[in-house]
This record gives sequence, C-alpha cells and structure tokens, in this order.
Amino acid sequence: MTLVRRSSRPRDDGAEAAFYAAASAHLTVQLRPLVNLMGLPEPGAMAELLTTANGVVLHDLIHASLSGVGGQLTEAEALTAIVRLLALGTGDPNGDAVTPDPLDPCAGDLERTGLGFQSDIPQILRSLALVHAIIDLLARYGPEFDRGESMYLRLEALKALRLVMTPEGLLYVGAAHAEQSWWPEEDPGTNLRNGDTRRKLVDVLLQQLENVGDTMGQKPKIVILGSLWSLAAANSHIRTRILQSGGEAVVASLLRAQIRTPQLVVEPALVAECGVLATLAAGSRVHERKMAKLAVDVDVVEMLRKFLHHRQAVCAGLVLLALLANDESVAARLADPETLAAISAARARWPEEAEKAFKRNVHYVSPTATALMKGTSLASARRQRETSRRALPNSARSRPAVRAAAMCVVGGAG
Repeated sequence: MTLVRRSSRPRDDGAEAAFYAAASAHLTVQLRPLVNLMGLPEPGAMAELLTTANGVVLHDLIHASLSGVGGQLTEAEALTAIVRLLALGTGDPNGDAVTPDPLDPCAGDLERTGLGFQSDIPQILRSLALVHAIIDLLARYGPEFDRGESMYLRLEALKALRLVMTPEGLLYVGAAHAEQSWWPEEDPGTNLRNGDTRRKLVDVLLQQLENVGDTMGQKPKIVILGSLWSLAAANSHIRTRILQSGGEAVVASLLRAQIRTPQLVVEPALVAECGVLATLAAGSRVHERKMAKLAVDVDVVEMLRKFLHHRQAVCAGLVLLALLANDESVAARLADPETLAAISAARARWPEEAEKAFKRNVHYVSPTATALMKGTSLASARRQRETSRRALPNSARSRPAVRAAAMCVVGGAG
C-alpha cells in the first residue's frame, strides 16, 4: 500500500497563479455534474475526467474543499468525488463494497478492462494530505455524528478514507499482508513503530466503530471494518497497535453480537469482521492467543451453524477458523464431535466455494488445523501424521537433519 502526496500550489508568479485558478475553475465545472448526489454519473464521464484532468490540480481542489481553505466544492461534493473516482474499476461505483460481489466476482476486472486506459489520478489522490483532511473532517463533525445527524456526510467520509487507504479497492479473507511503507513523504527519521498517522488512524477507526452502531443498514460499520482491515494488512506494527488499543476485542464483540442478534443477517458485516480477525490472526502468535482467550472460534462455529446457507459468511468463517486452529487450545475445542460435524456440514454445503477460499488463503495453516477443517478428529490426524512420518526415509526423520533444515530456515547456518 503506497500513498503519495502531490502539491501543485503555484509559485509567486502571476501567470502561473492565473493558470492554476483557471484550471481549478474548469475542473469544478467538470466535477459538479459528476458528484450529483441524486444519482450516479455515466462511467464514460468519469473515465474522461480521469484521462483529461490535471491530477495535481484536482488533488489540491479536493483538499482545499475538505479543509475549508478556499475550495470551490462543498465538503460532501469533495468526498463524493474521491469515492467515485477511486471506486471506478472496482465493480461498485458507490464505493460501498469491501469485498468482491459474490454473484459477479470478476466485475471489477471487467470494468477495468472496459476502461482501456491508465491514469495517475488514483495514485495522486491516495495522499497523506487527504488522509489527514478526512480525519480532521470526521473530528470537526464529531458532535453532529454522535447525535445521529449528517449521516450521509459521515458515510461518504468513511468511504473516501477507506478508498484512499486501499489501492486495490477490494479485499478478501486470507490475502497476503502488504508489509510495506505507505507514505514516502514521511520524515525518514519517523519511528515506523509509533508513527503519528498510524496511531491516529487506528484510534479514529476504533472510535468510529464503537459509536457508529448499525445505522444505515450497517453500511458505515462495514466501511470502517474495511479500513481497519486494510490497516491490519499493511504493517505488523499497526497490528500490534490494534491489539494494544483493544481493537481485536472490539471486532470480536461485534462478530459475536452480529451472530447472536435475532434480526436479519447482514452478510457483508460478518465477512468484514471475519476479514479483520483473520488478518490479525495470521500475524504473530500473540494475536492467536488473544483470540483464543476471546473464544472467537466458538462464535465462528455458531455462525457456521446459524448461517449455513450464506456462502460468503461460511467461506470467510472457515478460513478464519483454520487460522485460529493453529493455536492448540482452539484446536482442542474444535476437536469436539459436534463442532467437527458443523465444520463438515459447512464444507458440504459449499464444497467448491470453500475449496477456493482455502486456496486463496496465503497464510500458514498447521497440519492439525488442516485436518480439523476436513472434519477429522485429532486422534485420526495424529495417526495420519505418524503414518506419513514413517513413510519418510530414515535420513529425513533424523533429528540432525531436521535441526539443520531449521537452522537454514532461520538463517542460523553460515
């Protein structure tokens, strides 16, 4: 995930300032019909803007409008511009979706192919300046949001923040950790473990998550979870920060409440909660142990039973369960015959989809966890491992050989 900053403020040159002002005015005229809140614009109109607009001027126009320093768009229009420009090519022009459409998972690929061009505007808009502008807007309108007012503005701000943070647009459970620096323009001396922006993003998202509730069909909550998911996938220090801030417990409690609510299920919320927890569980062992203490696996098994006919939720839950089962205490709980029966029933209900979900998971799953996900008891799994071990040649089973291999893996040899 790489966010870059662009600045095009004119120097003290009259001609350049005049050109900049004219370009901003022209862009405002172009943008106004495209950010009409009454309906979506034609995709061709957005594509034309992406190919013809000056990306740096566009960035500064949106930033100024969000910051209240002379922008010609309203805050809502500026946020909608970010959403519609960055959601183009994801298959969801509204920017609501966090994961691919289960009925049309290739919609984003087809849309990008249909556009047939490359633009640097999405990269320019993914800037540190816009991240801070959106965070400041959320703080500025915090009292209104807490009273349940200006909910559309809040939703657009949350969607814009997520898209600015997520270059790929959509996420899936079990995806690889990005593990790369976000903002090249940060001070090289910044402590990446405790960077201000990272701390602020975690704190802002958790605060929003705790007070947004289930308003607007849970759309704001799902978008916040998507942003937290992107954060967790970006950096191991951020995952630690989420743990230290109580984020794992918050998301786990949301999953538990979602599963046990008597109301109609909101499947995208279940998937997003599983996605955040799976991304954290795939990190260091401390995350596994924390979720084992929270008994997240117990809730996931209940979800498999209760929502057996919801494909996305079942597949996300199975991948999360496989990662949690790397912990011995979780594996022992999953070995219960009734639990194994629930796992087997879930896989039998969606065999092809579950297999695809497991194949897309790039994180380590222990042999024991793999066996449990197939509905195999721990005793049978041990017998299978022992049979496989006996089938190996003596040299492969010898402790010196294993030690030597381990030394090579961890870099101890040589």
